[in-house]
Amino acid sequence: MDEGELGTIVGLLPEAGRYAPGLWTGKGWENVFEEGEGGLYTLDSDEQGLCVFAFGRGSGGWRCALHAAALDLGLAPYQAKPRCCALWPLALWETSPPVLGLHEDIFTFPCNTPRPRDSRDLDPGVAALIRENFGPDFLAELNDHLGII
Repeated sequence: MDEGELGTIVGLLPEAGRYAPGLWTGKGWENVFEEGEGGLYTLDSDEQGLCVFAFGRGSGGWRCALHAAALDLGLAPYQAKPRCCALWPLALWETSPPVLGLHEDIFTFPCNTPRPRDSRDLDPGVAALIRENFGPDFLAELNDHLGII
């Protein structure tokens, strides 16, 4: 994440803290960032390897406190979450040229299942992620490349 994404997340901490109460230390907000290379940052994780914004829901499974906070505030989740999170289960490798693909551990999550090998169209959820993050023109160009009408 860059500093702009950090600022967005810091602004959402009070609302996100309603879902993930471990973000509040009693004296202030937990530092949820780890400094990475090149002036970029990553979100911290807990002892179980879960993102610090992950919270359990009553019916089982995990949800994102940033996503929930965004919806409470009438924002699109893509406006509140770092791009790496907004893209999931897609991943963007910062190579030259950049490469967009599936996150390497996508199928370790029970909510994801492989599609039949002969599928030539994009999953509707993946198409929505691409449209929201890269715009409808990019999605149309990708569909054209894949031969999707």
